[in-house]
Amino acid sequence: MSGILALGVCLIAAGVLWMAWTYVGFPLALSVSGRDVEAPHVSPDSELPPIAVVLAMHNEQELVISKIEDLLAQDYPAHLLNIVVVDDGSTDGSGELVQASFGERVQLVPLAHNQGKNVALNEAMQRLPSCKYVATTDVDALLHPSALRHLAQCLETNPDVGLAGGTISYRGAQSSAREQAYFAYESLVRHLESRHLSSVCIAGQLEMHRQELWQPLPRGVATDMGTALLVLSQGYGCVQVSGAQVWTPAGSRVSTELQRKRRTIRRGLRTIAWKWRELGVKQRIFLLNHKLCRYVLPVAEALTVGGLLLISFAPGWVGHSAIAAAAVPALGIATGAVLARQDSVGPRWARLLVGAYYFHAVHLIALREMCRWLAGDVSEAQWNATRDGGLTAGRGVEPALK
Repeated sequence: MSGILALGVCLIAAGVLWMAWTYVGFPLALSVSGRDVEAPHVSPDSELPPIAVVLAMHNEQELVISKIEDLLAQDYPAHLLNIVVVDDGSTDGSGELVQASFGERVQLVPLAHNQGKNVALNEAMQRLPSCKYVATTDVDALLHPSALRHLAQCLETNPDVGLAGGTISYRGAQSSAREQAYFAYESLVRHLESRHLSSVCIAGQLEMHRQELWQPLPRGVATDMGTALLVLSQGYGCVQVSGAQVWTPAGSRVSTELQRKRRTIRRGLRTIAWKWRELGVKQRIFLLNHKLCRYVLPVAEALTVGGLLLISFAPGWVGHSAIAAAAVPALGIATGAVLARQDSVGPRWARLLVGAYYFHAVHLIALREMCRWLAGDVSEAQWNATRDGGLTAGRGVEPALK
């Protein structure tokens, strides 16, 4: 029995250390070195370079006008700002509406058929006017008025940085606390990686890159990770800029959020496979710790549970404690799964249980998608946003612009 106990303890230790390194150890290791890349002051208009902002859309008649107005309201000189809207085969008149509403203030690139976001971005990049930096943003993303200025200033003051991304916050749904908590942590990790100029994933809702670094994105590749790895593979840095705030709507139901995660993870795997061989050792290490360790985290949980089951065969309080240690969290997660089916969760204890279920569900989805990938299932996920009400629902309550 002592041998079984020793094996159980070893499995528990391995699982716990794996989980602890993934979510605590790696960020702590990043925090002990590096440098801040954000400029300490705001550049005057005379020092700002010309930039282009590319907006890809498909059937966005309800949102596109307010989005372009949001871009035109940016604290950036109008004569240095070129807005390019790619109409990816819309059938609701979105392109015609943009042309009628803004005329020559916006360059419209119409595509005959809906080919996906990456194809739309690639087409736009070929038709851009000559400029120093190019930003991309989403129709349902609301930018802080100084967001573009902060990104351009970061690139201007850091010649070794090729891509600067915004910092995401979620809004528009009461149940977005789960995604907001996750992205608060994700934003911290990206910030720490930015101190090493090696953020392997940026906010796809808002990013700005040096125009000469662009390479066509294949279908099915995640734009947020794809543009980051594209720049890193060319020897430039990729950073997150805290001053460039961007708000995006969250799903109002757990199922909506998990659907978004499934799509994001599948694209992430395609993206890693696309650029892995071109990355340096440091970027591969960051990818391994930031993404892949999370994708297979259920393996660490399985090790922990397996160790507890082995220890449960021990007599007395040791075995009973092991059974309780495995059963209580499992019961809580199962209860959270049931509560997650309700539109309104209710009290704080219920929200905590739903959060625990959400955390585990995300990792199980990641492991499943990785297994499907290894088995040869590389089917493409659609790029259409899962808004569940989206920006339209959130426009009534604007975030505080600081």
